[in-house]
Amino acid sequence: MKAVVYHGPHDLRYEEVPDPQIRHSQDIIVRVTAAAICGTDLHILHGTLPGMKPGTILGHEFVGVVEQLGPDVTSLQEGDRVLVPTTIACGWCFFCRRGDFSQCDNATPSKTPGWFGGPEQAGAYPGGQAELVRVPFANTGPLVIPDALADEEAVMLTDVFPAGFMAAELAGIRPGDVVVVFGCGPVGLCAQKSARLLGATRVIAVDGIEERLDLARQENQAETIDFRKTDPVQAIRERTGGLGAESCIDAVGAEAVNREGKHQPIQALLWAVEAVRKAGTIAVVGSYGQEAAHFPLVQAFSKNVTWRQGVCNHRTYIPRLIAYVLSGQVDPAFLLTHVLPLDDVLVGYDLFNRRDQGCIKAVLQTAPEELG
Repeated sequence: MKAVVYHGPHDLRYEEVPDPQIRHSQDIIVRVTAAAICGTDLHILHGTLPGMKPGTILGHEFVGVVEQLGPDVTSLQEGDRVLVPTTIACGWCFFCRRGDFSQCDNATPSKTPGWFGGPEQAGAYPGGQAELVRVPFANTGPLVIPDALADEEAVMLTDVFPAGFMAAELAGIRPGDVVVVFGCGPVGLCAQKSARLLGATRVIAVDGIEERLDLARQENQAETIDFRKTDPVQAIRERTGGLGAESCIDAVGAEAVNREGKHQPIQALLWAVEAVRKAGTIAVVGSYGQEAAHFPLVQAFSKNVTWRQGVCNHRTYIPRLIAYVLSGQVDPAFLLTHVLPLDDVLVGYDLFNRRDQGCIKAVLQTAPEELG
């Protein structure tokens, strides 16, 4: 089969690799019908995510059709259309039973959450930007896609929408709150929409790319701030009568830039600490490494800020989000700007990396003739 393979920073290749095989009794093999490119994939491309092993197949957002079942898989059948949560969970350890699926004790030998297409400490599980993928713990993770959901909608529920919803939940939003979301990428846009679902009266979106700010206004009824033109902290204080926002969400992570357009890995964190009101809440779902070691803890401490963060417990949120979509409250396809054949995956990476042609979310589809 063919897959996107990591060979080092700025060195991704779409090449032939061996087909995956059933290795454990609860494994399944999924023939991928749609996959997406995530901002975390850009961290990998840029070399800012440590521990990546050359030869790893990338991709943690994918849906497909069950092609082969391990002997102990009882929740699925061959031919089922499934969406696969990004994080991998056994379903029976202490944390899985609590719904903290990203903290599964059995997905990796380390204490790092296990996920597809990630670094060695996350299990180095081969990812789904491929024609076929092995999915472990299949009685727990994959969910059958309702017939009413197209692949392009379902793939948005594998990672970005659950992550955005978890961010809004971590932010402790209550009716009447003003919520600021730093970042209008896919997760940030989903966090804005989720903040509305959870009762935020006002949502303020901060970004430096006009197409993304336009989408925040159109889809999420967000007030917007272009940090290239306006000091975002000053603008937020002016819009909140000097108080600051009840909650700030960092949906950017280590790819952040400052007002001059220079890479400043913790810029969103710095702005969030200044923009949140005293005794407010900051929620972080952007991905960081060692660059966050210089976080302004003293300032956050002196303001009695509640600090919440973490890797999304995807499997906890996906059933709820499917219900939102089926009821018509959410259309996750609003994120989709580009659809490309899997063979053009490197073109998709280039578009997303350069934010070219207004690219917000690129989905890769297997050609119909490849589906058999």
